[in-house]
Amino acid sequence: MNKTVHDSTGFTPYRLMFPREAVLPLDAVLKLDTSSSQRGAQSYPDYVIQQKKQLEVTEHILREAQKTQKAYYDTICHGQWFREGTQPGIEIESGQGG
Repeated sequence: MNKTVHDSTGFTPYRLMFPREAVLPLDAVLKLDTSSSQRGAQSYPDYVIQQKKQLEVTEHILREAQKTQKAYYDTICHGQWFREGTQPGIEIESGQGG
């Protein structure tokens, strides 16, 4: 079970599937306080509402992450222009001076 927060979403995969964080057996062994993470939905309608809210938040975070990733890509990507009918290829430098 993956309890690692993903950089793009800001949530764990478990949290995206269920409206709460996962509690592992190790949490019980270490006697970690998990009461706040176990406040899940009390009924099916509550579950649906929580999932919809979680989806809206995640979509917003992902849109922002995509903008950041695109801005980064645009700074390192140098556009290449090709004329119609030409085939792009790889230029290999032989190092032999001609």
